[in-house]
Amino acid sequence: MTNPRCTVCGHVNIVGAAVCEMCDTRFGERADDAREGASASEGYAGGFDAAPEGSNSFGEEARPGALPADIPSPQFKGVGDVLSPTLEVYRKNFLLVGLLVLVTTLPPALLQYVAARAFVADPERGPFGLIAGGGASLLSWALSVLGNTVLAGALAYAVVEIQRTRTARAGECLRWGMGKLVNVFAASLVTSLLVYAPGLLMGLLVAILGPLALILILLLVLPWVVLMLTVSLAVPVAAIENRGPIDALRRSAELTSGFKGLLFLTYFLWRIVISVVALVVGWSFASGGGVDALAAVLGYTLVAGMLESSMLVLTVYIFLGILTERRQGFAPTSAYAPPSAGR
Repeated sequence: MTNPRCTVCGHVNIVGAAVCEMCDTRFGERADDAREGASASEGYAGGFDAAPEGSNSFGEEARPGALPADIPSPQFKGVGDVLSPTLEVYRKNFLLVGLLVLVTTLPPALLQYVAARAFVADPERGPFGLIAGGGASLLSWALSVLGNTVLAGALAYAVVEIQRTRTARAGECLRWGMGKLVNVFAASLVTSLLVYAPGLLMGLLVAILGPLALILILLLVLPWVVLMLTVSLAVPVAAIENRGPIDALRRSAELTSGFKGLLFLTYFLWRIVISVVALVVGWSFASGGGVDALAAVLGYTLVAGMLESSMLVLTVYIFLGILTERRQGFAPTSAYAPPSAGR
């Protein structure tokens, strides 16, 4: 017996399944009938995995360079709906993710290590030595930004391919990440400016006003958190749907509407988990001695990169999960209604 593949969403189910695990379509039911039934019973039948030919998940014209529309996606009704597939990616594709992290994070870490060791070996190198060291640090930072941008796009492609075909190749993931470098970098930059600028403002208020600033900060915290959640999907949107930064922000705001409470809980819990793991790993490296050794530095960089990459993978699954909920009519709004025939 073979694993039945759903004709509606494309999900590959377990052997012997009578109903699709993703969209509840009964096997043997014609795809057209299933889609018509879903439209009648659920309202909007869009969604990334149900987009008609020539258009995307919300009835807009398909974008050249976007990933294919047939993406079987998880639900997003609870934290476990997206945490489970995220952990599954690392359990079944650990080497793939590890290779992507290795390629994108170790070069800048290695350059920074070499520059730091050179300065320690000869701290009185004069102005030319300081300029060289500063140049190496700046280059390391630029490579780090470039690597993180490519990694974000590569992981988005990897998750989608794993959902569609159960496998992904590191070379193809990296090529996709490089191809979406401009859009992903622009979306990351604008998102970072929107997120960190209020944080810097709050820090400045504390420095100027002291304790009096606490009241203002308390008033700003909630809007700040809402802003972070609003733009949280901009990077996967830029990578997967091939959107520019402003369009990606708009799309992220549309998608996260109605999901901010669940988004906050999901990100908060997962950030606690990876922070605790990072502290334990950092303590292990420090207590083991040889913190300045090259192997220790590169090893810790790789582990930290793997932990941070899990946030990127989780965000992609949240993006796909929200698309699934929209397709199923969860929290419908006029912004997601397909254009009528009369328009």
